[in-house]
Amino acid sequence: MDMLASAVKSAGMEDVLDHVISVDPIRLFKTSPESYGLVQQTISVNKDEVLFVSSNAWDVLGATWFGFTTHWVNRQGLPFETLTPKPHFSGADLNSVLSSLSL
Repeated sequence: MDMLASAVKSAGMEDVLDHVISVDPIRLFKTSPESYGLVQQTISVNKDEVLFVSSNAWDVLGATWFGFTTHWVNRQGLPFETLTPKPHFSGADLNSVLSSLSL
């Protein structure tokens, strides 16, 4: 958690994040369903209320399998994984996430 706290502080995001969730306590890693389940253990939300955003295609795939709505930030313009399903949304940068939020 120290590494995550340092990254959040370095990015100047301490005042905008309510929760920082790490898989470290459960010792399971993504794409295990338990890792995505930490969101619901931390915040009282249904899966369909979560927009999961990542620049890692494999992470978005795992979150989609788990049942989250997903947005892939595809900075390099790469093709998506050959496995399915594809993310619900994608875009070239974080600005593209705004259009996913307005739906």
